[in-house]
Amino acid sequence: MPGIAMSSPAPQLFDRPRIARHLQAHPPAPDNFVMQRILEDLALRLGATTHTFDKAALLSPVTAPLPDTIGRPGAPVRLAPFSTLVPHANQPRVNPDALKLPETDYSLIVSLFDLAILDDVPGFLRQIRHHLAPDGLFLAAFVGGTSFQELRAAWLEADARHLGGAVARIPPFIETKDAGSLLQRAGFALPVTDKDTMTLRYRSAAHLMHEIRAMGAAGVLAKRPPVPVSPAHLKTVEEIYARNFSDPDQ
Repeated sequence: MPGIAMSSPAPQLFDRPRIARHLQAHPPAPDNFVMQRILEDLALRLGATTHTFDKAALLSPVTAPLPDTIGRPGAPVRLAPFSTLVPHANQPRVNPDALKLPETDYSLIVSLFDLAILDDVPGFLRQIRHHLAPDGLFLAAFVGGTSFQELRAAWLEADARHLGGAVARIPPFIETKDAGSLLQRAGFALPVTDKDTMTLRYRSAAHLMHEIRAMGAAGVLAKRPPVPVSPAHLKTVEEIYARNFSDPDQ
């Protein structure tokens, strides 16, 4: 199997040490609704194929709350967990920028949440392909598309008022069509991408931001805002969010 081509480092977008500290302070709960939705979908997708996965790996920033077996009618799939960010017990930690797994012929590799917080997504995908068997399957799930677009819009308007311009606060997310292009660039044959839309309603922008912090997903960008957010600035965000994105019955 050919080696992995080296290229210049990707620009740093994410502060991964900071993300790791957040996740260690606020580890995802096993019953987290997003986690459960993704695991249920993963089980359905694996159940729809007759392929035998005798060597499977699971990669995720935090593996502690994840199961090591995915239910599948008649043939549950056992997954070897590898943390890409936060170490856990005796589970090995791997570097997604220089991925080295024990094998290079996995029949299945699953990546959960990684693609949303990586600087070099094409490089990561090429390394995943390097570790797959010729007929191996790669499945990935991550927050993407238009997620948090309402909160992003509220911050952009508030920053323009208080700071005179836009400030990067919410990271850019991979769109469905771009995911397919990234897989093709990495050399995957017949890539398939889709999206599962979840509509979540929060009482206010403050409640949404509290939920984001509780999941360890706040402050993920390497470039920090130029000044701290004042109470008046934050109040403007909440007012814009309530004005533009509240449901009529709220």
